[in-house]
Amino acid sequence: MKTLAVALALVSATAGAETVYRSVGPDGSITYADAPTPNAVSVEAVPIETLPPDDRELVKSRRAAARAAAEAQRAIADRQQRLQAATDEIAAAEKALHDAQQAQRDGAEPLPGEREGTVGGFSRFREEYFERQRRLRQAVVEAEARLQRAYEARDAVR
Repeated sequence: MKTLAVALALVSATAGAETVYRSVGPDGSITYADAPTPNAVSVEAVPIETLPPDDRELVKSRRAAARAAAEAQRAIADRQQRLQAATDEIAAAEKALHDAQQAQRDGAEPLPGEREGTVGGFSRFREEYFERQRRLRQAVVEAEARLQRAYEARDAVR
């Protein structure tokens, strides 16, 4: 029975924290006690750590490990977010490239007014046709460059 009492005393002494009350009296005096002081102007509960030194170090190391794990989780979430943004940009750039290539294919035929007749009875393209073809080609080149930048951005996140 005596052993049980000693074991319970050791467990209660090493586990948790005790509370001490900081009371400020009407005259401004400060009192620390295990119970609030009667007639106190203000009372504040102050937790007191009652762990033995070895357990304190264990708690500190666990807290540090928990902070490190939380920081790692934040870094992982940030990386996933950046990777998703890069993947979304790739999808948008691929669509832009597809659209530019389709516009270039659709624009191969001359529009009304882009041909003119020649003396021999044939026709030739006017400068407007060639300018439109340059713009369509430039749109494809820009879309290809955007897609390349998107791939590079994604690879940088990986």
